[in-house]
Amino acid sequence: MLSDRAAFGCTRKRAGNLVLLLFSGVSCAPDAQLRVSRYRTVAVPWDFGALGSLCRWLLAVGAYNALMANGLTYTRTSVSPDATKQLAATLAPLLRAGDVILLSGDLGAGKTQFVQGVAAKLGVTGAVTSPTFNIMMAYEKASLPLYHFDLYRLESPDELEDIGYFEILDGPGASFVEWGDKFPDELPYEYLEVDITVNEDETRTFRMHAYGDRPRRLLFLWAKDSRSRLRKDYS
Repeated sequence: MLSDRAAFGCTRKRAGNLVLLLFSGVSCAPDAQLRVSRYRTVAVPWDFGALGSLCRWLLAVGAYNALMANGLTYTRTSVSPDATKQLAATLAPLLRAGDVILLSGDLGAGKTQFVQGVAAKLGVTGAVTSPTFNIMMAYEKASLPLYHFDLYRLESPDELEDIGYFEILDGPGASFVEWGDKFPDELPYEYLEVDITVNEDETRTFRMHAYGDRPRRLLFLWAKDSRSRLRKDYS
C-alpha cells in the first residue's frame, strides 16, 4: 500500500527503440523495489497492478532492443595528432543534440586531441583544453553545442549530480566524456565508445563501438564517409 507521501514523477529515457517511463517518488516496501541504474536509482512497486506489470515489460523489451542494437565496431590507426584531429573532424557534421561519445584510453592517448578535432569542425574558435581540473568545459558558440567532460578526478558517482552531468547529457548539444567508464552504472543507454590504444611505435589504434540504435546509425554514417577511413572490425 502506498504511503501518504507517494507521488508520481515521470522521466522519459530512451532504452533501445523504446521510450522508457521511469516512475519515481513511489514509496513501497524495500523487498518490492525494482532498481534501475541509469541517471539515478528509481523504485517501481511490483504490486502496482497493471502499471507495475507494464513498466517491467518495458524494461525487459527495452533492454532486449538495446542489446540487439549493439555489436557494430570499426577501427582505424592514427599516425599523428593531426591524423587524430582529421578523423574527429569527419565525425563532427554527423553529430546532433543528445549524442554521447565515451572516450577511453590511457593518459596521453589523444582523447583531448580528438575533441579538439570535433570542436574545430563545429566552429569553436577558442582554445580547447583538457577539462581535468574544471571537470566540464562547455563550447556553446558553435554550430552544435559541445560539452567536454573529464571524470578522472571524481571519486564518487554522487558527484555527477553536482556538475549537472545528467542534465547536460540530455541537453541541446553533443557530449564527449573522458573517463566515463569509471562509473559504468551511470552511463546512458545509448552512446558511442571511442577507445584509443597507444601502440609500441607511438601510433594510435581507434576502436569505435556503438551501444544503442542512434549510436549504431551514427557509426554507420561515419564509416560511410571515405575520409574517415574506418574499417569494420570482425574480431
